[in-house]
Amino acid sequence: MSKVIFFDIDGTLFDHQNFEVTPSARVGVNQARENGNTCFVASGRAPYAIVMLDDLSLDGMIFSNGAGAIYHGQLIVKHTIPSTIVRYMIDLCTKYHVGCILQTQQEGFLNSIAKDLFEDYVRKTKGDLEEKMKWLGSKKLEDYQNEEVFKIDVHFSYQTDIPAFIEKIPKELNFVHMISTQDNDRDGGEITYQGVNKGNTIKEVVTYLNREMKDTMAFGDSFNDVEMLQTVETGIAMGNAVDRLKEVADDVTNRIDEDGIYNALKKYQII
Repeated sequence: MSKVIFFDIDGTLFDHQNFEVTPSARVGVNQARENGNTCFVASGRAPYAIVMLDDLSLDGMIFSNGAGAIYHGQLIVKHTIPSTIVRYMIDLCTKYHVGCILQTQQEGFLNSIAKDLFEDYVRKTKGDLEEKMKWLGSKKLEDYQNEEVFKIDVHFSYQTDIPAFIEKIPKELNFVHMISTQDNDRDGGEITYQGVNKGNTIKEVVTYLNREMKDTMAFGDSFNDVEMLQTVETGIAMGNAVDRLKEVADDVTNRIDEDGIYNALKKYQII
């Protein structure tokens, strides 16, 4: 029986140390789909920030941590944050010196703190600065005009009182504290509407496809993948994953730079 397989991007498919989708992962994903499996990415990224996957054979994407899902170009899941709460979060980020990025489906709106923090990070890694900045979006935060926001990314600066900021996040929102598994100096979080996560959206996608959860598999590496790996039939953590994810995974494969995805797809006879 074919599978519905969900792949996280950063730290799972996309290696930030080499600034690329690992070659073996590309081969594995494309072969899995050629073999009749349905393949999605499931990411905290918005659609406009997934340009590095153009050469992957995919059926769709879960984006913005589960706030939206697209199948063959059609939006099939949408859970946005009310604009009044978005406005509150903009003010809160300003007060606590937090980098703020609003993710819509087509564009990102960011404040100067987020821009400066991300530029500083990019200079320490491989890849073109201008190309990487496209991941964030090109709109200034002050240009936001109540467009539908799927997710809010926050990036903490040295001036941020992190506990105080987190305490002020409204109960209507879900906050996931994120520390990169490949970039130890990055600290921030992802904010979606209450109840939104990759796991819950996978259930919606599987229902839409008229499939069963017993036919699902997922790969991830970070804190925002916990619900995803708990939800699917076979949840696989990368060797470079955070310990929390390894604890809930059904299996742990090799690291991203040791052909983790390819080896697991072979092990489970997907390819």
